[in-house]
Amino acid sequence: NQHPDKLVSEENDWKEQEQKRNWMNQGVAKFSDIMRQSNRSLNEIAMELLHQLIKYTDCNQGGIFVRENTDDEFLTMIASYAYDRQKFPDKKCSLEDGLIAAAYYEKAPIFMTDIPDEYLAIRSGLGEASPRCLFLVPLISDDKVLGVIELASFNVLDEHKQKFIEKIAESFASTLSASHLNNTTVKLLEKAQQQAQQLKSQEEELRQSIEEMQTQQEEMESKQHELEESENLMRRIIDLVP
Repeated sequence: NQHPDKLVSEENDWKEQEQKRNWMNQGVAKFSDIMRQSNRSLNEIAMELLHQLIKYTDCNQGGIFVRENTDDEFLTMIASYAYDRQKFPDKKCSLEDGLIAAAYYEKAPIFMTDIPDEYLAIRSGLGEASPRCLFLVPLISDDKVLGVIELASFNVLDEHKQKFIEKIAESFASTLSASHLNNTTVKLLEKAQQQAQQLKSQEEELRQSIEEMQTQQEEMESKQHELEESENLMRRIIDLVP
């Protein structure tokens, strides 16, 4: 027979694990709804997702950085929460160095509890303070890195919260990839329409040119006919002269 204290401990562990599973399942459903809001722009979805993710995981600050063009040598912040927007109105992160670049190129999360004092400060009602925890997760879809989510917190993130954030990052990466694909499709469609319009204009110009050539041909034939009649008339006159 197991000791009563051990049974209680096992039951408490089971309840704790069950609570974590429920927390994750409810969170996945919540954020799936956010990412299905097709009537909103990608930046609006990103802002809402980041805001809710920080609240849901009890973080304090965060940002979403994406590589908008494949030839860019930097990531652009498309959403932020608790960042100093006056200081960073259009924040861009170089891909040459730094933690965000490291998470991007290594294609793996970076979890830190020993944060450099100069890295960032979290703004709160009490002023500014350095976070105890920093978590950076690359946004990966089809083995392609599209950006990085960065979260900072006064509290150290539990393992189940880290896994949850990674899962949400994976889902958002799919949304981001779909948005890029849609944008590419729209651009290709616009280009095809422009080319079709240009082709139509060229066809119209060609048709007009052909009509002008036909008119000129008809005028030349008419003049040729007149010339032949004049020549015939001259011959008849010459023949009549004794």
